Amino acid sequence: MCIKRTRIAGFGRCSLGVMRSRFRGRAIGSVVVGIVAACSFKLPRATPGDDVTPPPDAGPCQELGSACIGTTLRECTMKDMLPTDTTCAWGCLDGPPPHCGLLSPSGGAVMPSDLLPNGDLQDTTIMSAMTITIDGEDGSIGNGADGVEVRDPGTGVNRGIDFIQRGNVSIFRFKSLTIKAKIHVIGNHSVALLAIDTMTITNGIDVSCSSSTTSGPGGFDGGGRASDGSGSGGGKAGSGGSGDCSGGAGASYGAAGGQGGSSDGTGNPPAGAVSGDLLIAALVGGAGGGGGGGNANDRGSGGGGGGALQLAANQRISFTMNGAIDAGGCGGIHGNNKSCGGGGGAGGAILIEAAVIELADMAALGANGGGGGCGSGNGDGSDGALSTTRAKGGSGNANGGSGGAAGPPNLTGNPGDNDGSNGAGGGGGVGWIRIDTLTGTATIGPNVVISPALGDATSSQGSAIIQ
Repeated sequence: MCIKRTRIAGFGRCSLGVMRSRFRGRAIGSVVVGIVAACSFKLPRATPGDDVTPPPDAGPCQELGSACIGTTLRECTMKDMLPTDTTCAWGCLDGPPPHCGLLSPSGGAVMPSDLLPNGDLQDTTIMSAMTITIDGEDGSIGNGADGVEVRDPGTGVNRGIDFIQRGNVSIFRFKSLTIKAKIHVIGNHSVALLAIDTMTITNGIDVSCSSSTTSGPGGFDGGGRASDGSGSGGGKAGSGGSGDCSGGAGASYGAAGGQGGSSDGTGNPPAGAVSGDLLIAALVGGAGGGGGGGNANDRGSGGGGGGALQLAANQRISFTMNGAIDAGGCGGIHGNNKSCGGGGGAGGAILIEAAVIELADMAALGANGGGGGCGSGNGDGSDGALSTTRAKGGSGNANGGSGGAAGPPNLTGNPGDNDGSNGAGGGGGVGWIRIDTLTGTATIGPNVVISPALGDATSSQGSAIIQ
């Protein structure tokens, strides 16, 4: 005998009783309650993402409509036919009307509709023993293991992969994506890789500065000799002449760069302004370091900033033990012949969003700044490392100071050394890392490297925004 004969959305006379659900829209709280009274059974309370008992079978539809049963959307579209059940990766929301939740992506460019199913998209595996280039300017993806280009240039769907540029972000869409090759992302745009289903990363994705003064995708270049670094957080340039000059300042992004060193300890070039936010509302890379002062042909240039990468999937993103993303900034270039060094570039931005995110042991994420170039000598600053190792400043000689270090455990770049003759470049500040999941917590192995570390001022995880 039925406990309750209330009919909701017409799922038969003994199908559903009382249904109620509550689900967050922001990163505060996360509760979903599903209570069903029907024909002497009750559904357990469930949180989206949990393994729960499937919803009870229903009889033929007596009325048209839909309802949430835990994380399942049950829809009646035709009378006297059985309803359709859909398991909702992002949970089921009461509405009205009841519907499967959709990720509201951060970053400012990717839209919820970008993650809706599309029959033209295909499962894609990028596999090669060689490094494969993803070009955010023309949409091409280089040759796979079979020697055939994974995706040809051009917008729209090509070889089952969609490509569009929206604002400053290049967006690639896949049904599912498996990366089994080293990936080098190039171009001026930040890049977003989206999977309608799942994404698996078994190798490294490089969005770091591409070479000394050149930024990663979506970042900003380092300043040329005696020129300010690019971007709102660009380091200020050094000034002066041979034997009496200042080094360029390190760039700022999530944290401040270090000021440039000077010959007399005064008038040190400052870093640019800190920018960005915890949720990475705008997918932008790091700023460039300032160039050093001194002789026109001997002063050092500033390092380029790290790039910006967004990964998003409806179901799951998994990093294996070799899966990694490097968004480090470049080190500043050394001064020579009594000329001053350039500042280091800032780290970039890494944004990862999926219902479930797993980082297996030894996986790595890094958005560290580069070290400053020395005041005089041959010591360039080290590039931001994909590790918790601090990027070293270039070592100076008797005529110039050493560059400022950058990266963990400090978020800010160190100042370049003052020196009686030639100041050195400052180190770059760290960038931003954000991980968004359904529950607010990713599964992270004990030896996973995340730098800056989760819990630091510029690195965090939390609940995705669902609509």
